[in-house]
Amino acid sequence: MHRMEQAKDSRFHPVSPAGNQQRRYGMKPKKPGPYILVYLLLVLLFIGFFVPAGLILTTDGILPFKYQRYQYHIGITSMVLALIFLVISIKFMIWGMRRMATNLDILFQDLGLSAEKYAADGRHFFGDMEGRRIDIYCKPVKNRRYFGDVKTVKYIGHALDIYVEGDVNTRSSIGLVREGEGIHGKIRAYMIKYLTEKFIDKFGGQLIKMNDPRYQDLEIYALDQVWTQAFLENEDVSGALLKLLGEDIRCIRQHVHVTPKAVHFTTLTNIRYLKPDIINLIVGNVTQIATTAESLKKATITSEATDQERNRGVAPE
Repeated sequence: MHRMEQAKDSRFHPVSPAGNQQRRYGMKPKKPGPYILVYLLLVLLFIGFFVPAGLILTTDGILPFKYQRYQYHIGITSMVLALIFLVISIKFMIWGMRRMATNLDILFQDLGLSAEKYAADGRHFFGDMEGRRIDIYCKPVKNRRYFGDVKTVKYIGHALDIYVEGDVNTRSSIGLVREGEGIHGKIRAYMIKYLTEKFIDKFGGQLIKMNDPRYQDLEIYALDQVWTQAFLENEDVSGALLKLLGEDIRCIRQHVHVTPKAVHFTTLTNIRYLKPDIINLIVGNVTQIATTAESLKKATITSEATDQERNRGVAPE
């Protein structure tokens, strides 16, 4: 019995050769440190030389009289320095993106999955665990705002999407809708409701309520109401769901989608607060849901996977 429990606990902690090497040499996720400040300084230096260079080269008499004879040389020198700082800032940005990719690789290393580039600066981790295909996508989410001609970009977190294969052949969706405090809590609740209603518009079905008080703050969508109720009444499912939708995993806007061929967990998180053990906990619970859902009595009302769901190894919605 003890041996079986050990095997069960270790199924979500495979160690890849890369993971062994990283631990052997003490590799740890690198903190952002002064990276952003240095990058902004380089950009400001570029602007500080580029704008005056343009003015000097295009405007007569802009320099004091004694420097006017050197106007062309000063302008060219400033432009060259601006281009040098531009090249440095671009290389620094590329280095920073690679550094972020390394952080993500270290964060997910215990899963023993393969990794590849995803989007501009995200990562796609993929492979098989216990005979199930797993796809994990992680990329930064940025809020872009425009004030006239000025664009500001603010990092708001990393989008984390985890797909675990499961032959369920129906649909359900469970998300936390408790608003919380402030505008961010209201936005989170709105997004959960929007994502749930999107299922109804596209596939049919309905919103349902459970008598279990543990589900009172959840928005629940069901294509097959009878199957979804039995699914949520299962203790393995309810335990895994409450962990995924709770606060211990340091995520917000959590949502669990049961699709015909996979269970999909989606959330927004700040990777600086995540640890490998939290990632293992999340993946373990998503896998538990997929395994249990597949073992239940088959749904009466079924659904086919969309083209994008069948090709989730390319990109999630």
